[in-house]
Amino acid sequence: KDGERLHSPRLLPDRDTVLFTARPEAAEEGNEGRIVAHRLSTGERKVLVENGSAARYLSTGHLLYVVENLLMGIAFDSRRLAVSGKAAALVQEVRRSGSAAYDGVGDDGTLVFAEGV
Repeated sequence: KDGERLHSPRLLPDRDTVLFTARPEAAEEGNEGRIVAHRLSTGERKVLVENGSAARYLSTGHLLYVVENLLMGIAFDSRRLAVSGKAAALVQEVRRSGSAAYDGVGDDGTLVFAEGV
């Protein structure tokens, strides 16, 4: 959309849905933005999380994302493009570099991140 900056795009396994962080162009430094899912085939766009960034989908049906320096997790239904339940704090003080906050998650659940100072 006009007036937005998009960051951290990730294609979901269905190869039709992209997760990304959307921030207003005029956002103040530190504004986390919103985590959005966008279906390429239909143009459907849905905000999944307010005040979050750097989302990654896990094969377990969860999203990881960051709020400030806190790594969060929440249940995610990729077919309905809906999160459910309450988000859980997973790691505190994750070091951030720009929009990146952690490097990856393996299929076995191994998480790679740098601890903050």
